[in-house]
Amino acid sequence: MNEYNIIENQALFISPGQLHQCFSENVSGYFIRFDLDFYHSIRTQYKLYDFPFFHTMLSEPCLDLGDDFSKIENIVSGMFQEFISKENFGKEAVLRYQLEIVLIELTRIKKRQKASKSGILVPNNEKLRKLEFLIEKNFIEHKEVNFYAEQLHISSRHLNNIIAAQTGKSISEMIQNRILIESKRLLSYSEKTVAEIAYELGYSDKAYFHRFFKKQLGITPSAFRNEFLKVHH
Repeated sequence: MNEYNIIENQALFISPGQLHQCFSENVSGYFIRFDLDFYHSIRTQYKLYDFPFFHTMLSEPCLDLGDDFSKIENIVSGMFQEFISKENFGKEAVLRYQLEIVLIELTRIKKRQKASKSGILVPNNEKLRKLEFLIEKNFIEHKEVNFYAEQLHISSRHLNNIIAAQTGKSISEMIQNRILIESKRLLSYSEKTVAEIAYELGYSDKAYFHRFFKKQLGITPSAFRNEFLKVHH
């Protein structure tokens, strides 16, 4: 629910499942949408989550390309030409390799700018990346800290210390934040009732979900939905 100004010569990153909306009609550029399976179908030394862009706890979603804009634009333009071409043989393979080149070049820009502390393949950052990935996959069924610590083969206390040092937050706060993001998304963009949303998020008791949401945001789920609709519709 944070707003960012779109400026020239900029790359914007949206993580999987992240709620987003563009309010400007006077923007031109390229939009690259892909999934994990598409990227991981190539043999590469990197995993998608090794790149520092898709981690809400580590990185801002905006990257100023500066003098590297033309270089990135040329690569992405080549991707677009490949995407719309009528040449089918090897098309997906070419697009996958072009995608990896884009991600590597953007990572180099980010590291040169030292825009964040999230270097690629740093041990503690690796723990955080894996934790975020696990939360993304399991936050509905598993809301307890011990589950994630066990998956990472580390004690809950040690993992909490690592995460707190990196983000200033606890694992519980990360899990709660992911639940809230999904709650907001469903309340904003679906017609499901609050009870249905509570059940979808793993709460058998609507009242418990209601109390959780209000405690975190100071507003009930229904009131949040009404406020959102007033502003965006």
